[in-house]
Amino acid sequence: MHLKSFKKESMICDNRAQAMLIMVMVLGASMLAVSAIVGYVTVQELRNAGDIANSTEAIYAADAGIQQVFYALFVTCATDPAHCALPSALSPALTNGATASISASGTYPLLDVKTMGHAGRVYRSLEFSTNPATP
Repeated sequence: MHLKSFKKESMICDNRAQAMLIMVMVLGASMLAVSAIVGYVTVQELRNAGDIANSTEAIYAADAGIQQVFYALFVTCATDPAHCALPSALSPALTNGATASISASGTYPLLDVKTMGHAGRVYRSLEFSTNPATP
């Protein structure tokens, strides 16, 4: 009789040990998942913090593109109003490595201009329109 009760207690202890082992594995896996998520979010935040400088350079590059368009229009229109047009290839020269691309549609005075500044992995766009029909 004593042997049977020992086996029952041993089986109960084995079940408890299995349950505890499963619980430890589940908790370990959940802690690993949380750690991985926190690490990923931290890396993304650090990347975004590094891209702030590139974002600033890209927005200034796009602004330089718009300024170049205005300058080209005002100089061309002031010197020769009959041929007031935007030059076909504009690309501001920037010393910080940022680039700007300019695209324009329409004819003066109804222009739609879009400039795209690029620095590092960041692109920023600015646009303006002299066309009242464009929203």
